[in-house]
Amino acid sequence: MVKKYNCPGCGADMAYDPALGKLSCSHCGYAEEVTGGIEDWAASGSDAATSEGLGSGRTASGGLGSDAAASDGPGSAQGAYGSSGRAAEPALEYHCPNCGSVLVTGEKTTSVTCEYCDAPLVLADRLTGNYCPRRIIPFSVDKKAAVSAFKKWCHNGWFTPKGFTSADNIKKLHGTYVPYWIFNMRAHVVLDGTATRVRVRRSGDTEYTTTDYFQVYREGFMDFANVPYDASAKMVDSEMVKLEPYDLGQAKLFSMPYLAGFDSDQYDYEDGQLAAMVQDRVKDSAAGRLSQTLPAYATVNFPVRQVDFQMLGNDYTLLPVWSLSYIYKNKEYRFMMNGQTGRVVGKAPVSVPKLALFGGIIGVAAFIVQMILGVI
Repeated sequence: MVKKYNCPGCGADMAYDPALGKLSCSHCGYAEEVTGGIEDWAASGSDAATSEGLGSGRTASGGLGSDAAASDGPGSAQGAYGSSGRAAEPALEYHCPNCGSVLVTGEKTTSVTCEYCDAPLVLADRLTGNYCPRRIIPFSVDKKAAVSAFKKWCHNGWFTPKGFTSADNIKKLHGTYVPYWIFNMRAHVVLDGTATRVRVRRSGDTEYTTTDYFQVYREGFMDFANVPYDASAKMVDSEMVKLEPYDLGQAKLFSMPYLAGFDSDQYDYEDGQLAAMVQDRVKDSAAGRLSQTLPAYATVNFPVRQVDFQMLGNDYTLLPVWSLSYIYKNKEYRFMMNGQTGRVVGKAPVSVPKLALFGGIIGVAAFIVQMILGVI
């Protein structure tokens, strides 16, 4: 089922507006709060036009005349995280309830924008059961602010390739809700080792050093709450970590209207598949916190360092990211921005000719200054 939200005032499409924090109509200015859970919105017919997706969530098959026709059109290769570097996915077919055009999506896509009429659409039948998120942090940074941050990040294209800051490339900057698992766990930590204290005294011209050795043991429990780990195979974990932290205290109960106007996918990894990795992420922190309870020593060494975890539950959560991918000389460059805090990560491509030209201009300017100073 494809869902879109119509303005009760003028009938135009509505999308979530990060600046207002509301579902908004860009035509007449009407806005309304996002309230209720997924069941409330799915059951409502007054503010959301719906159309049954002909694919009904199944892999497309059959000829082009069938209700679930497979398509190899250009949209099948486009990803929610950039126009390149994304693994191909089975194509599924839905129809836009606005213009009737075919929506070719990836297997896990849950919200898209129609490439023909720009209608913000939510694939509601893919947001049920285990694939219905528990929580969501809505976008706080709107596209205007994201574009401004992008231009500042790349210094308005002074040293980047010609097309990097072009209007066509900036249009590719898009907001995506990335699937995360938010873990809660209890760590049982055991530290067993030796520590030393060093005493130095002088007698005349002689210095005496005494080293005392101690057996040290620590054992304790500590809880870790709201530890995020991205569950998308398309994202680079090291980049996603740099986008943190998110203020999870601002998370809302999931409701589909938050997705309107943004891309989103289902998770690729179950929580159990990520448990070991998220435990590794906090293991050193757990041991470090317990070791801080020791009194002052010169050195501490723990040959025995054991950390066991008890998982206390987790939430499937969607977190906001602005992103843009660019290929330059067969290498992919990414701009990524935390859609809640505005934190930016990534590396911009550098144009060697532009850099050389800039260096030449600086060199000429320095030469002219030296000549003037020499004359004076």
